[in-house]
Order: sequence, then C-alpha cells, then structure tokens
Amino acid sequence: MAGDSRGFTLGMVIGFLVGAGVAMMMAPSAGQETRQKARQVSEQARQKTREIAARGREYIDSIMAQFQKAVEEGSRAAQEKRAELEAEVRAETQPIGR
Repeated sequence: MAGDSRGFTLGMVIGFLVGAGVAMMMAPSAGQETRQKARQVSEQARQKTREIAARGREYIDSIMAQFQKAVEEGSRAAQEKRAELEAEVRAETQPIGR
C-alpha cells in the first residue's frame, strides 16, 4: 500500500510538470515572460522533488531502523532459545552416576 501512495505522488508531480509546461506553451506571453515562468516552474518542481526525496529518505530510514530492531530481537531470541536447548541436551545426556 505504501508503494501505491508513492506512485500516486510521483504521478501527481509528473502530471503537474507536464500540465505546467503545456500551459506555459499555450499561454500568450512575451519570450521574456515565458522564460521567467519556465524558471519559476522549474524551481518549484526542483523544490517539490527535494521535499519528496527528503520524505522518501526519512521513510526508508524509519523502515530500516524497524527492520534492524526486528533482526536484533530475533537474533537475541534465537540465542536464548539455543542456550535453553543446549542446557536441556546437557541435562539429558549426563551419566546417571554423576
């Protein structure tokens, strides 16, 4: 589901850029004004891309931290279980006279 929202967001950004580009080309403006608008739209798109990338990095960092924690907890649980089983095996295999 998280992938769906990222795809949707990316689609929105691309749609915004394409729509803005078409609107600029279709609008009657002087060359200087069109170039100015193009620079503004380009800067807005760059800023939006930076924001999305930053949120993406934060999301990935969060997922990686959760994954690392789960791995550590799983490793710790496996070590504890191994120690329990080894103690059981030692207890069951000791000679009776000792």
